[in-house]
Amino acid sequence: MGIFSRLLDTTTNTANTATTGWAGAFSDANITEKFGAEYVSKLSWIAKVFGPISIVMYILMGLVGAAGAVYAIYLGVMLAKAEDTSKRDEARKHLITVLIAVACTVVLVLFFNLLLPEIVVKLISVK
Repeated sequence: MGIFSRLLDTTTNTANTATTGWAGAFSDANITEKFGAEYVSKLSWIAKVFGPISIVMYILMGLVGAAGAVYAIYLGVMLAKAEDTSKRDEARKHLITVLIAVACTVVLVLFFNLLLPEIVVKLISVK
């Protein structure tokens, strides 16, 4: 069963659906397993705080991606309609900048939501 089908499967228990990100890394079961039961009250706030932030970041990623796609289409049309090379070069530079900005935004959101929780757990668990 792939990760997407596991995330979308509502018939399983909720412990299997939140295995990645802040909610999975700092779930009560994961905290108990990695640190001990005495740390559940000390670390469970992390999932409660960063869970909504992750949702907002995914929404932001969608909005930036949509706005970037619309602007890239507009710049592509401007590139095709440009009659002189200076306008064509300017549209090409803007198009490259938009593509780099959207790619950086996607990479940063995915890093914050998927990789950073695991890094934090590893750093906390170092004795």
